[in-house]
Amino acid sequence: MPENYFKEIPDDFLGKWQDMADLLAKIIDVPAALVMKTENEFMEVFISSNSHNNPYNVGDKEHWHGLYCETVIRKQQKLLVPNALQDKDWNKNPDIRLGMIAYLGLPINFPDNTPFGTLCVLDSKENAFRTEHEQLLKQFKDVIESDLARIQSMNAQKKVKEELQSKTEQFELAIRGTNDGIWDWNLETNEVYLSERWKDMLGYEDHELKNDYDTFASLVFESDRRHVNEHLQRYLDGIVQEYALEFRMKHKDGSLRWILAKGEALRDDRGRPCRMAGSHSDITKRKQAEEALRLSEEKFRSLADTAKVAISIVADASGAKYLYVNNEWSHVHGYSKEEAQNLRPIDLVAPDYRQQVLENAANRIAGKPSPSIYELKTITRSGEVKYLEFSSTIISYENQKAFLTTGIEITKRKHAEDALRKSESQLRELNAQKDKFFSIIAHDLKSPFNAIMGFSELLMDQINEKDYSEAERHAAIILRSSQNAVDLIQNLLDWAGSQTDKMEFAPGHFELAHLIEQTLTEQKSAADQKSIKLLNDIQEQLPVFANKNMTGTVIRNLVSNAIKFTREGGAVHISAQKASEEIIVRVKDNGVGIDSKRIEGLFSIDANLSTPGTNKEKGTGLGLILCKEFVEKHGGKIWVESEAGKGSEFYFTLPMVTVSKLG
Repeated sequence: MPENYFKEIPDDFLGKWQDMADLLAKIIDVPAALVMKTENEFMEVFISSNSHNNPYNVGDKEHWHGLYCETVIRKQQKLLVPNALQDKDWNKNPDIRLGMIAYLGLPINFPDNTPFGTLCVLDSKENAFRTEHEQLLKQFKDVIESDLARIQSMNAQKKVKEELQSKTEQFELAIRGTNDGIWDWNLETNEVYLSERWKDMLGYEDHELKNDYDTFASLVFESDRRHVNEHLQRYLDGIVQEYALEFRMKHKDGSLRWILAKGEALRDDRGRPCRMAGSHSDITKRKQAEEALRLSEEKFRSLADTAKVAISIVADASGAKYLYVNNEWSHVHGYSKEEAQNLRPIDLVAPDYRQQVLENAANRIAGKPSPSIYELKTITRSGEVKYLEFSSTIISYENQKAFLTTGIEITKRKHAEDALRKSESQLRELNAQKDKFFSIIAHDLKSPFNAIMGFSELLMDQINEKDYSEAERHAAIILRSSQNAVDLIQNLLDWAGSQTDKMEFAPGHFELAHLIEQTLTEQKSAADQKSIKLLNDIQEQLPVFANKNMTGTVIRNLVSNAIKFTREGGAVHISAQKASEEIIVRVKDNGVGIDSKRIEGLFSIDANLSTPGTNKEKGTGLGLILCKEFVEKHGGKIWVESEAGKGSEFYFTLPMVTVSKLG
């Protein structure tokens, strides 16, 4: 169930739902009218009527096991129970403990029919509930579902705005080094943002132009305004799918600048544009170059060879060839002008773009619509792949039809965009890991402390009553719970340190056998509680080059896990052997083993495969994740061989000497 559906319900909606619950309880004359919420097979009291003898409090939770509301949600239909005490299907219902024997409930769903919970009334006496009661319940259910739809719509609009703001910031960062100006237009409020570079390319300081649509409209050259407005409207109406347009704008010095405008609209659930953002590129030089080509062959060559735009003329014939290339073309592609005469232009286009180029050329020759500007990849003489913003037009050259092409290299911009996408993906992954990490803390950190507090109180009561018969056992439980808490906190600290790079990785030479013996000594108390033998099978000196603290954490977690999953009277063996320039360490137990389906997710935080031990010991699942990170930090590997019911063998490797890939 989507979490954000109910975690941020505005107070005014909650107040209205509370009033409805109070009114239901009063009209039907029952002790309780409730709005229940379901999540992860739990039912939680979300709204509870302020009525006399109501035993339900907001926040009360109950796991699904024969609840009234559970049946309503599963069957997605009304449930009426006049008297649970006389109904064999309901005479063991948990609500009877609270004195509630009569029930009438309806399901509440989100707009996509995902269950939210139920709306229900309960009575402490037999009650078959009248038809008008059911109708009233149905009316209130419709109100709540309508409210959920409104909340979803409000959240969606908020998300759209946040996504647009994020994309605008990313876009501005990506093109900051490309010398383009950016703009952002909120179509709902008519607010406009124009970047400093947008204004600078027209000769203005940032403070000289207002950030509004009229600024843009007034600076568009009069002869181009109709064309600009028509294309913009066609894009907003969804008639054309791409907003890319060339037009002229007035410079502060009175001259005209050719602008390439590109943009993309963000649309709501109904496809209506609500915001639009894009860029302006000054293509005056390119347009001047194209104009010069049309005016004069001599002028064209002189101007084209000084332009910072790759220009070429390609013969429009079978086996097309280059008739002319300028200096920038040679610079971009790595071929001299003489070498270009012997090249087939299509061979310089990356294979995955060739079909597009050929189709566009064929459409232009046939007079059919085709993009005037598009991106392609070209392969240089050295084999390097570069991105070009490419355009072409048909001209007459030396008494034959030819293509005049221009290309602006945008490789740096594309790499910047790729880097941003990769960074965004990494950020989403890190956020997901963070959420999972917090979930683990919330779920597992309190368990050992609950045990400590509970048995401490019990121990104090027994001491006060001078009853010492169970004191030693309770003290042992407190000690074990305390150790579990310490181990858990240490793993959490180690995990946090590894994720924030605050744990220094400083490898050095040390004797592995001594560290293993020290770890076994520390774990002996936990092993003795289950009569488990810890056997050190290492008979030789094993010098390693590693981070001692990290290595100790790995060994501690593996041995602790082996004890946890080994039955009383079992044994845990630890051994190591040399292999080339590394040492393979093995921790073996004869415990419960691991099912093959669970092995794959053991070392992943996403799987969260924490399992109680043979004595119900608690864990977080972080231990093995830490082991994997710390072993891989050393350039090593960690793996497990196991079979359910036959024990497990965990292996990891460490370098014996300094290796170049450490760090």
